[in-house]
Amino acid sequence: MLLPEMSRHLAFGVLVAALWVGACKDAEPRATSFTSSEGGAPPAVAAVRGERLGELRAVARETLGRNCGECHTGGSATALRGALAVFDLSEPDWSAAMSNAQLREAARRLREPFGPSLGTSETRAISVSAEELARFDELVTLEAARRP
Repeated sequence: MLLPEMSRHLAFGVLVAALWVGACKDAEPRATSFTSSEGGAPPAVAAVRGERLGELRAVARETLGRNCGECHTGGSATALRGALAVFDLSEPDWSAAMSNAQLREAARRLREPFGPSLGTSETRAISVSAEELARFDELVTLEAARRP
């Protein structure tokens, strides 16, 4: 009489499986908790973001250096104290002191045809490619996402 015993076990297993599938189908997905300094992202994602952020900062430093470095590079004879208070391209993490609003304002200014030169009395042409603007915008987005 092994067959009836196996049938009962099989029927019980099928019932348990059906109940489990039914319970899981209606359950809300559970949030997974990760420890990270990058806005709660998993550590691997945070590392990739950190690398990308470093790349974007380097490209943005070059772009800003060409267009804004005259006033925003500490140690330069043409550097302006007020400009250095916003950001200083000679600093390794030049964007750290900037607020999200200041980063957005820098992105806006890079889209202008002219920018200030040697203070506010003169202007100079701004020259930024579409690719540089896209990278700067990505930097602004990643910086905002990582900040409290």
